[in-house]
Amino acid sequence: MEKASTKRICSTLQFLSAGTFALLLIGCGGGGSGGEKSSTGEKQPIQPPTLENTYYAVDEGVQTRLAGNLHGAEIENYALEVDIDLTVSASPDDTGLILTAPFVNAPRLVNLLVTFNTNGAIYERSLAIQIRNTSARELEEKTRLIMNDASSLLSLGQDLALYHFSVDTAYLYGLIPHSEKLRLLDEFSPESSPVYSQLQTQLDGLSTAFSDYEKGVVADSELEQQIDVIDALAAEHGEYGVHKLNDVSDFSEAVIPALTYGTLKFSEDAGFFSRFVGTNDYGSWQDGEFSLNESYAPIASLIRTNLQQDIRCDAF
Repeated sequence: MEKASTKRICSTLQFLSAGTFALLLIGCGGGGSGGEKSSTGEKQPIQPPTLENTYYAVDEGVQTRLAGNLHGAEIENYALEVDIDLTVSASPDDTGLILTAPFVNAPRLVNLLVTFNTNGAIYERSLAIQIRNTSARELEEKTRLIMNDASSLLSLGQDLALYHFSVDTAYLYGLIPHSEKLRLLDEFSPESSPVYSQLQTQLDGLSTAFSDYEKGVVADSELEQQIDVIDALAAEHGEYGVHKLNDVSDFSEAVIPALTYGTLKFSEDAGFFSRFVGTNDYGSWQDGEFSLNESYAPIASLIRTNLQQDIRCDAF
């Protein structure tokens, strides 16, 4: 995404920080600038325009009212620190400003300087406007979920738990000695996956891209491209786990059906990468929850079906 070109309509000194509520009386006009006369003939002081905040978060593509009291002031002009199609007008009932934000492809923080004129008296208000990329909310949430679950994806935590189950089952049934059990457990090494390093690099890159996206440096399309690559690498990485489970399938299938169905992919319903919640081989979705088939009930604690679940091995 190309950065918007800087358009400094006002000098740098005119832009105050987002946390500062600027009230600058630049000058007075002619004889009418001293205020209006009351019914007793006394001049009333001019009321400067006020706004409730100096920072506002608004949605893209919609009008938002910035509450306040303009006290009859008119907007003389407004200036933006960057070249962006944002418009400002006075609320018809004098109760603030009407701001129309453009559509964006990343969150944008815009510094806005509004100049008011009240009977010749000039006032300036410096505002910080955060424009939300509301059309990308689902993409943002998916990106956060992938980043939060990156460790489990790389370690193939789900397949690792089931691999341990299979080896432990063989040991408990007396099919292998303790030394063989230890040897087999050591053999499960996701780092040996042909795409482990690529996937790790891509996940790190997604974290960097998302940070830049939140700063408005890269577009949402960049996040989509990064996730597409991660999806492809995850499917290939998951084949390593399937291969290792195949190696010990004789042990587990004496107790439960096969554990090697499905492709490792991101489940929009569950919010994480899984081979299990995305296929009917293991269960089905009912009222927003994934229910395992009865044949897999004995290892329910070992199959992750929701974000809050911790995979446990306390059955042994």
